[in-house]
Amino acid sequence: MFGEFYFPDGSSPKWDSLNILQKKFMDWFNNERSKCILTFPVETMALLTDGKDVVDKEYADFTAKMYSKGHSFFTYMSDSADSLSSCCRLRNEITDNQFSYSLGAGGIATGSKSVMTLNINRLIQDATNNNINILTHIRNNVLKIHKYQTAYNELLKEYYEDGLLTVYSAGFIDLKKQYLTIGVNGVVEAAEFLGISISDNKTYQEFIKSILNTISEENKKARTKELMFNTEFVPAENLGVKHATWDKADGYFVPRNCYNSYFYAVEDKSLSILDKFKLHGSNYVKYLDGEFSPVIPFRLLSGYNC
Repeated sequence: MFGEFYFPDGSSPKWDSLNILQKKFMDWFNNERSKCILTFPVETMALLTDGKDVVDKEYADFTAKMYSKGHSFFTYMSDSADSLSSCCRLRNEITDNQFSYSLGAGGIATGSKSVMTLNINRLIQDATNNNINILTHIRNNVLKIHKYQTAYNELLKEYYEDGLLTVYSAGFIDLKKQYLTIGVNGVVEAAEFLGISISDNKTYQEFIKSILNTISEENKKARTKELMFNTEFVPAENLGVKHATWDKADGYFVPRNCYNSYFYAVEDKSLSILDKFKLHGSNYVKYLDGEFSPVIPFRLLSGYNC
């Protein structure tokens, strides 16, 4: 992505020194974690693939080495170097080759300025019980969220004009380069309601594709010169519990006390680690225009959810 990048003074990045610094930091940070619990910074290992394997064998081995030493970080794998992953599940497509600090995500000013989440389980049950087309119902609710987020963006603009958003005024973040994000939760529970097996199968793949593609299509239609929309499988450590609680109180089908934030049921012990990788592969994340692409959190392997 930054192969032909130059700094303002005309110099270019020195890969050898950056390579050493990156590895040294990860090794040091892993040792620091043995002294106390550290929740920040969040590390993400980005690996380019050719569709079959990781292109940079050195970093593939280094990633495995770090995991073998007990390190906990996120791994983002993609066959195209056109996006930035800055946390466990969020991918932001980068269209401009702009200034980027070697210290991390301080140079590329992207991310989400708002996240509003759809309860897919409730929406699908509402549509089914009222003989409404499921995808039409989801599409209509996406359009509602777009209106709410557009209104929120106008509020942010007012704050900016009144000098209340100093980090934006200083130029560290640009409102026009940040996304308005559609959060997604309760997909596994919705599939279970419809009697779909939560495993790597064609029916489940088509179900996921239909939901996410519908949201993605509306996100693309709604894009303007100052507004960008994307989709995120939100972590929902708190919201997943709220969705389950609210739905149970209202008489909906609720199979667990916390809705999943992955593509599989975390309590399903029949799924192997390889099954979980397949369930977060291209067949499922293709239409996630902002999220959870193959960003594999280490906790995913241990079955942690919320």
